[in-house]
Amino acid sequence: MIETGHNYKMIDSNGKQYAYEIVNYDPQNGTYGVADLQNGGRRYAQKNLRNFTVLKSLRKCSVPSKKATVNTSSSTTQLYIVQTGSGTYKIGCTDDLEARMRAGKTWCANMRQVTSRTIPKHKTQSWRRYESKVHKRVAKYRCANGGNEIFKLNMSDLKDAVKYMHNMRFD
Repeated sequence: MIETGHNYKMIDSNGKQYAYEIVNYDPQNGTYGVADLQNGGRRYAQKNLRNFTVLKSLRKCSVPSKKATVNTSSSTTQLYIVQTGSGTYKIGCTDDLEARMRAGKTWCANMRQVTSRTIPKHKTQSWRRYESKVHKRVAKYRCANGGNEIFKLNMSDLKDAVKYMHNMRFD
């Protein structure tokens, strides 16, 4: 079932792949308002999606980094915010941000890094604590089907989250 406010990877009848955010649904003519995520969500159109195959909801998919599970006291952990769609952002932690971005581009072609902050080496064992602080700050914007790390933020809320993350004390 296609839901408004969600991002989907789709294939048309010719085999071409698309990444769309579903903006609205027009029940009179059975079309969906979609933002093309492959073009940064800037191109908007009404589309009849009956001839499309929905591969997956992009918000539900998460590709973990192999290094993300290895967290030693000598590692460097990054707290990050990346844009995953038009107004949707993933807030998380990883030991290898470049690998996380490469993996993320397999399910969200236009994923882009908004900001990141290095957690000091002596505090990397507590990375969940710092990630959780940012998640709590924007909890009311959590996407229902996006797991714990996907949030629908307007520009003001995004700026607040970035400011909070960069002013956070690691104590």
